[in-house]
Amino acid sequence: MSKAKAPKRGRGRPPGGSDTLVRAILAATLDQLGRRGYAALSIDEVAGAADVNKTTVYRRWPTKGELVIAAVVACREDQPRFVPTGRLRDDLLALLRAKARSVSTPRQCAISAALSTLDPSVSAALVQELRRRRYTMPRDVVEAAVARGELPADTDTEFLTQLMLAPILYRTLVLRETVPDAIIVQTVDTVLAGAGAGRRRPRAGKASPPPRRPRAPTNPGLLTS
Repeated sequence: MSKAKAPKRGRGRPPGGSDTLVRAILAATLDQLGRRGYAALSIDEVAGAADVNKTTVYRRWPTKGELVIAAVVACREDQPRFVPTGRLRDDLLALLRAKARSVSTPRQCAISAALSTLDPSVSAALVQELRRRRYTMPRDVVEAAVARGELPADTDTEFLTQLMLAPILYRTLVLRETVPDAIIVQTVDTVLAGAGAGRRRPRAGKASPPPRRPRAPTNPGLLTS
């Protein structure tokens, strides 16, 4: 007597339940984003790679932009949270070294490059969501240093953060080179020296803090990975 064959699972739900299904779709989204770029990203191809029906994807994320935002946020949530030590230079060195390791991988380099080509509305929504979830290192570390007097009160924390990250992103995304540790150390020390870290400015009286200027649009690649 021959054994009955087990029924073949149809496309639409990977084994493991809803969480596994969502993870499969979001992982496939990042893979396709890195390989194809945002403009050529296809929900049909994402569904095929995740072995689900495209209606399963559309039911959760009606647009390509929403799907990419969900994939990037999920990837960010899987990474361990950075715990600051309260020592500005040490924290910045640790953060930039981790950033350099992350974006130096071919996959993450491709994803970061693709994120720089998002539609403006999608890019703004992604940045807003990452900020809402407080994925804003190393800016948070810089703001904490201002609060405790380690940096001047009028420090532009957004600009200082961009100065820190720019050499790393330029070498990895533009030059396609690794980032030597000496470059990271030089970047941190140069920027902190220019910002007046550790030096208190003389004040004639109690000055009001400078008004915050409007935030410039941020490349999502600065906040991810």
